[in-house]
Amino acid sequence: MGMGGVGEKGCKPNSALISQVLLIRHAQSLYNEKSLQLKAQDSGSEEYKLNAMDISMRDCNLSEAGLTQTKNLQEQINLLNIRIVLVSPLKRALSTAYHLFCEHPNFENIQFIVVPEIREIFRSFGSVPGNTKKVLKKFKEKFSCFDTSHLEEECSDTTIDNEKSSCKYLKDKFLPELRAFEDEDLGTMDEDEILNSVKKKILEKYPDAIEEAEEVDNRVQTAKLIVKRYLATLPKSDSDPPKMMIVSHHHFIVEYLGLKKSRQGGTVPNCTIINDPTDYFEIIDDL
Repeated sequence: MGMGGVGEKGCKPNSALISQVLLIRHAQSLYNEKSLQLKAQDSGSEEYKLNAMDISMRDCNLSEAGLTQTKNLQEQINLLNIRIVLVSPLKRALSTAYHLFCEHPNFENIQFIVVPEIREIFRSFGSVPGNTKKVLKKFKEKFSCFDTSHLEEECSDTTIDNEKSSCKYLKDKFLPELRAFEDEDLGTMDEDEILNSVKKKILEKYPDAIEEAEEVDNRVQTAKLIVKRYLATLPKSDSDPPKMMIVSHHHFIVEYLGLKKSRQGGTVPNCTIINDPTDYFEIIDDL
């Protein structure tokens, strides 16, 4: 599945070379910033594990460098005929979407749709949601067209307080693998107990993901069906076909495109529209 888009060189995008579906990894987060600091210090695996287990990194914000990345890409984003943006419910993705598009000439009419299936693959506290209702309320005030219907069953019931809603969301949407815990009763666990279970799981499995491969594949396939459905709603045009953007995360994008890391240790760069995924990876599936 080849993707066209704007690379890191800042060139003016050529609409003839751009696919209707564009992917972008969120801008640099506080977790990414800390990881880069550890890398610069030539830290060992234990330091990286401690960073992954750091509860303060739960659903963390963008770093200052990340905010700068979004500003640097705004001019290129403004040239794109984007009609729909599918965005992960994690704050770093929502913030990236807002700061990338807030100056777009058609910002008021772009549909921003929160899709939990495109969240990051779970391997650290950075992938655990915070107070979901509070986060969604904040961003609903920023976007004119903000669709949270994919989350409404878990998060929109006003009779449920924020803590319980967030706890239910952790169980139902983000931590399905907790259902496999034989020694824990999800029916009686509160949020702190869930987070302690998460910490234990990270300790056991890091750097591997907590989510099982089958679970990841299932939501990737569901995400593709969601993308296909929204893509079908875009109007047809030969001159400047309208496009959809997916604002997601490194490991999810790798799985979505069916890629693997190259021998050069490639990675999906923060806040860069994917141009040719083979710049960073070797394609292993013809998607």
